[in-house]
Amino acid sequence: MKNSSNKSTTLLIIALSMLTAFAPLSVDMYLPSLPMLAKIYDVNEATIQLTLSSFLFGFAVAQLIHGPLSDRWGRKPVIFLGITIYIIASLGVIFSSKVEAMIFFRFFQAFGGSAGPVIARAIVRDTFSKDKSSQILSILFLVMSMAPLLAPLIGGQILYFFGWKYIFITLIIFSFICLILTFGIRESLPKTSRSKIGFFSILIIYKNLLLHKKFIGYTLCMSFGFSGMFAYISGSPFFIIDYLNFSPQLFGFFFFINVLFLIIGSTINALFVNKYGSEKMLFIGISLSAIFGIFIFLNILIYPKLNYTIIFFITLFMPSVTITGANATAAALNLFPKNIGSAAAAIGAVQFMIGGISGYVVGELYFFTFYSMAIVIGISGLLSFFSYIFILRRISLNFFSR
Repeated sequence: MKNSSNKSTTLLIIALSMLTAFAPLSVDMYLPSLPMLAKIYDVNEATIQLTLSSFLFGFAVAQLIHGPLSDRWGRKPVIFLGITIYIIASLGVIFSSKVEAMIFFRFFQAFGGSAGPVIARAIVRDTFSKDKSSQILSILFLVMSMAPLLAPLIGGQILYFFGWKYIFITLIIFSFICLILTFGIRESLPKTSRSKIGFFSILIIYKNLLLHKKFIGYTLCMSFGFSGMFAYISGSPFFIIDYLNFSPQLFGFFFFINVLFLIIGSTINALFVNKYGSEKMLFIGISLSAIFGIFIFLNILIYPKLNYTIIFFITLFMPSVTITGANATAAALNLFPKNIGSAAAAIGAVQFMIGGISGYVVGELYFFTFYSMAIVIGISGLLSFFSYIFILRRISLNFFSR
């Protein structure tokens, strides 16, 4: 019986990880093609980066809808609807003749794909306790991190041998696999537990979520940490390929290293969260983000031409993203056990909205400095820490005593 339960949990984690991978695959696989797409569509770096920002904004907006719908209809129907929209929008991206059309379809590609991660988080909280949720989310982030680890490498090779359109054809194939896997997921929200509230009641729920001090504090801690990662995603193709003159294939190697450190962060959290608790691990995560955010700033101010040390500090920043993300998400969801879907949606919306803004800022600042990516990453790390200090106010002299 126990072996059957363990097997069921393992299969659930695999399925949820693939659903959550919609975002990193859709973002990271086409990153090596960004400089080439700018030339194909005859636009500047800031304009082509809007294909990334529009995706992040689409992810943000849609999660506000998917969350309440999953609370009302159940988790699985919303996943089916989201994947269908994703497939249709991906076809639109492939046949886009103008950059404006690509930006438009990228928004709706995200609109559909966002169902995966928001519902995956809700299913985890439906099924597990707070500390166990944090552990499962760490494993989920760990497995999910394999997507951005491999995506630029795969995308670079697809770009080299076949062209950029085949990157999105690959994503369509992946989405069909996820659609099949979804049939094997057990519905985690029983009909007796589903919400029957209307549209205006949903707005009230979101108002209550966003006015809850602890909820917004945890959400901002996580979101600012992730905005540093989104800044890297947005700026690294141009910094590494255009400024440092590396090939798209070698860009995948640099990306590989940074995602490897994201995985290290997830692994550390999964190993120690049961011993120290999610609150202490969260404090460790936001402290690391602040420390390396400061190091990045000092590097730019004192030794601006040492590009590789900037990349080194950005790499060391990455574990803080997954450590903070797993624990802040688990803590925020635990505050609203009766509205987990809506809470997960609000978290994702804020996360991707701030991520979209950070990506846009990187693109605009790129006209003035090649270090726009590093500057935004440093600011993100400090904002994550300050969100903890000034909103949650969880620091005390005996914080590390049990």
